Amino acid sequence: MGDSISSLPDEILGKLLSLVPTKVAASTSVLSKRWRNLLSLVDSLSFDESMVVYPNEEEATIGSQRFCDFVDKTLALLHNSPAIKTFSLYRVAKTMSYNDESARLNRWIWTAMEQGLLELPLYAPASRSTVNIEPRVLRSNTLVKLTISGHYDIDVDSDGEDSDDEDIDESLDVFFPALKSLSLMVALDIESYPRIIHACPVLEELTIRNGGYFENACQTVRFQAPSLVYLDYSSFVFRKYDVGDLDSLVEARLSLKLWRSTSHYDYDDDYYYDYNGSLCDDDDPSPPIFGDVTCLVAAIRNITTLHLSPDSLEVSPSSIHL
Repeated sequence: MGDSISSLPDEILGKLLSLVPTKVAASTSVLSKRWRNLLSLVDSLSFDESMVVYPNEEEATIGSQRFCDFVDKTLALLHNSPAIKTFSLYRVAKTMSYNDESARLNRWIWTAMEQGLLELPLYAPASRSTVNIEPRVLRSNTLVKLTISGHYDIDVDSDGEDSDDEDIDESLDVFFPALKSLSLMVALDIESYPRIIHACPVLEELTIRNGGYFENACQTVRFQAPSLVYLDYSSFVFRKYDVGDLDSLVEARLSLKLWRSTSHYDYDDDYYYDYNGSLCDDDDPSPPIFGDVTCLVAAIRNITTLHLSPDSLEVSPSSIHL
């Protein structure tokens, strides 16, 4: 019996190779002449360094460089591909300096974006340093879904972003006119979130985790996403929320937490603690339990499904009516 799979049309084989890990797809090129050039038809790339198993400690130490070489060679083979729909990257940085690591990852992302990329999931677990995302990869006319999680640093240009104009300035660093799904599971400066969201005019799904640093606790968080239908927001509560039109929102998941729990106020009225957990002098007033989510809750009045964490009820039980 002949090889029935090899007899399939090139386009079908390309679709099949797009469904398996990229390392597996690349390895098929050595099977025979029939498979040698099929990698150029792959439209979904998945590079996951966490799945790499090394035979010994020495190999594991230099393995990161070998992983980089594999990604470089694979992308070089795909330079004539008609399109790359998905580029997924799980990167465990081990051997490279901060600048070299960031430059290499940005080059990979940019190469995929030049191929009309639709989906971009990025994950960088804890390592020696974060990876800086360059402004050039924060602009795409084709990207529909973007997920950034782990130790990534996004430097967003603030020029002109504080304007209330509905029109988006296309000269800004961030511009995703086709993006419908955005997941930011990284610790960014609180001012970066509204600038990124503002640059996504047709955004329908938004997930924010670890939304902001403690130093930003007294600032105002802004949400301006009129096309949003799904919101998943998990963060410590901030001083105030400035929320625009969310009338299209259908489902919301809120996990809000006080910087210091109200339980700290139940032990003894004679002792108070500041927000760093240090005991205050007897004459010092108790620090306020600050944070007002009234505007955020009021803006999701048209939703049909609401998911609340237990901590969210501690934040503002009186403002949430089920």
